[in-house]
Amino acid sequence: MDGNLFGAPGGDGGRDSFSIAFNDGMRLLPGLLTTFFVLMTSVLGAWAIIGLLIGSVIPFLGFVFGVPGYLVKRHYTLVSQRRSIHEVSSTNLVPGPSFLMFIMGSGGHTTEIISMIEHSIRPSPGTFRRYIVNEDDGMTKRRILDLEKRIGDRLLHLGEEPGLFDVLEVKRARKVHQSWMSTPYTAIMSLVSIAKILFQECPALMEKRRPDWRFPKVVVTNGPGTGFLVLAVIHFCKMVELIPTQYMHTVYVESFAKVQSLSLTGRLVHHSDVADLFLVQHASLAQRYGRVLASNFVVRPSEAVVPQDEE
Repeated sequence: MDGNLFGAPGGDGGRDSFSIAFNDGMRLLPGLLTTFFVLMTSVLGAWAIIGLLIGSVIPFLGFVFGVPGYLVKRHYTLVSQRRSIHEVSSTNLVPGPSFLMFIMGSGGHTTEIISMIEHSIRPSPGTFRRYIVNEDDGMTKRRILDLEKRIGDRLLHLGEEPGLFDVLEVKRARKVHQSWMSTPYTAIMSLVSIAKILFQECPALMEKRRPDWRFPKVVVTNGPGTGFLVLAVIHFCKMVELIPTQYMHTVYVESFAKVQSLSLTGRLVHHSDVADLFLVQHASLAQRYGRVLASNFVVRPSEAVVPQDEE
């Protein structure tokens, strides 16, 4: 779970400047969760017990149906607060300096999201990028470092500050060929690791840059299974008001390869409605599922915001 805080490397022979990111924010999570569940269990549990003692089922039914009812109400409240957007481009997703989080997959997912990051990132001082990877995915970590090297070289060449980034790990919900009998345990451990990274602060940002960067402003994923879990945990934390709604605006980008139907992760996100913004890259998908069209966005962007090296 430890992550390194990096300055995006420049053209100095590839040397990385970095410092170990502190984990002070992780101490906040257990307290928040413990307080919430203790209070909820104590109040509602006491109400249910009193009802049983006085021979009334009303308090007990209130406990059984009240909590799910509250969560359902909060879910639809969050969904109803989302803006109506029909089409976006790579130049208006993330305006200005910000704290961004990217949920990385592997293989084709990594290729697409790296292309998106390169062509939508703003060359603005102070931008911080946090990458979430699976704990055993060394290839994706190396590709992230290569990406940041390119960003650093290009922006420093223009006299711009490339900003900072770090890489945090989460546990896989299920490994390849893993027994389904053990999957529930590993899935729970994955959810716990996801919750920890969502509440993990970066002291360097809090002290030297933007004090309001307690949470990422935008969270982006493009199809890996871990991405759905992260979106679901964020949505739940907003439902129970552990995360303010002005933070962690979640964006799901369906793969460019999906033309007629959604991927499995896409279907999960679509039907659960846990993403604030659901982007597809083909008009056929936008019409079929009523989602936002982002043409020429990831694989073949119309314009690169980060200047490209001259041929």
